[in-house]
Formats: sequence, structure tokens, C-alpha cells
Amino acid sequence: MLSQQYRLKGQKNFSRVLSSPNIAHGQFLSVKFIENNMGTSRFGLIVSRKISPLAVKRNYIKRVISNIIMSNRQHINKGFDVVILPKKNIVNIHFSNLKNDLENTLQKAKVLY
Repeated sequence: MLSQQYRLKGQKNFSRVLSSPNIAHGQFLSVKFIENNMGTSRFGLIVSRKISPLAVKRNYIKRVISNIIMSNRQHINKGFDVVILPKKNIVNIHFSNLKNDLENTLQKAKVLY
């Protein structure tokens, strides 16, 4: 789970990021991002029921993505608000494929170096 300091919270913050034109697409997810003029980068996850009607699978996807972000936190550029939007084909993929896709997508967005 993401630490409090790395979480993007509040509808106002999510709306600000989602209205941003900055987006990077990966095979299994998309990343919207905007600069936040803060000392840390914050991440938000939106996993809708369209991905899976089962809360167990949605929560598993959130845990896996959070784990990947926290394992790469030393390589994350500071000063971004990021919202990660999984695609429907994320449900049954292997962890290593998801990790590679997320890291590549964050590098495209210049959030990860």
C-alpha cells in the first residue's frame, strides 16, 4: 500500500489531473499526470467495475500497482500528480508483464527515470 505522502487524495485533485492533456499509454494501463509544485510525487489509482465486477480482483490490481510504485520510489521524479487508469486486459496478466508495462509507461511520462 502506498504511504500517505505518496497518495493523491480528494476529488478536486483527481479532477485536476484527469482534466490534464498529459497522458501516456501502455499496453495494460494509461497514466495521466500533471506537475504539482510539491516536494513529492503523488499517485492515485482508479480501477472501475468495468475492469472486473469482483472487488477482490480490483483490490488485487490496486495492491500490485502500489507495490510496483513503492519498489521504484527512489527513481521517481519529484513534483508530479499521477493517476493510473488500468485497461480491461489487465485482469489476468502476469506480475512481471505488468511491472514492465507500468515502468515503461511512467518513463514515457517522464515521471520515472
